[in-house]
Amino acid sequence: MSSIALYVFLAMIIGVVFYHFEDKILSFIEKTLNVKVKKRNCKSLDCYTYFGLNILLSLILIIFLFCLYFPVVIDNNNFPVFVGFIFMFLYPLIFMMIRKNTFNENTISYAGLGHSPRNMLEKCTGYCPIWYWLLSLIIGGSSTVWGFSMLNFPEIPLYAGLIILFSGLISQTFILFPDIIDKFISIDMKTIKGLKLMLIITVILSIILIALRVIIITFLI
Repeated sequence: MSSIALYVFLAMIIGVVFYHFEDKILSFIEKTLNVKVKKRNCKSLDCYTYFGLNILLSLILIIFLFCLYFPVVIDNNNFPVFVGFIFMFLYPLIFMMIRKNTFNENTISYAGLGHSPRNMLEKCTGYCPIWYWLLSLIIGGSSTVWGFSMLNFPEIPLYAGLIILFSGLISQTFILFPDIIDKFISIDMKTIKGLKLMLIITVILSIILIALRVIIITFLI
């Protein structure tokens, strides 16, 4: 069995174990942190509170990152890239858990829809952590991981990697302040239109970050 297949198999085994004990794990977290993780006893996405979605996704990604450690760090000796993946995947979730007063069910708004929500996108109006995690993930993938990766090569100037790294982290953080952005524009950021606008902002930021990386690699290295 190849090393990649072994890591995939390990992730599947841990994932099955987690799925089996998920309710007990989340119940322990609820009691320990005194927070509400699940709204009802089921496993679809709308069974969890917004804080609970952050918790669930964080636990799944910790399993993923644990298995990713072996091919990235052990096999390829690239610890900075592994740290980059941690910031790319987990940083926005932790940040949203800290900002739990913003990323919660109280922000759900069906204004302008004119009907009851029918699908996941409409159910996740408001500052839904799933969508904002994905937006931050796009930005992190276009810059943050690259910045950490550049730190692994001694021939690349340290400042070049740090510029890419911090520009990525700043952009990832910026996208997690929809409530602040909401104060400066006329579109309600808690609606689908607001989510689409955040997607446009995310794409623009990603293009800028990719262009910055190209400029640094072309002219400064």
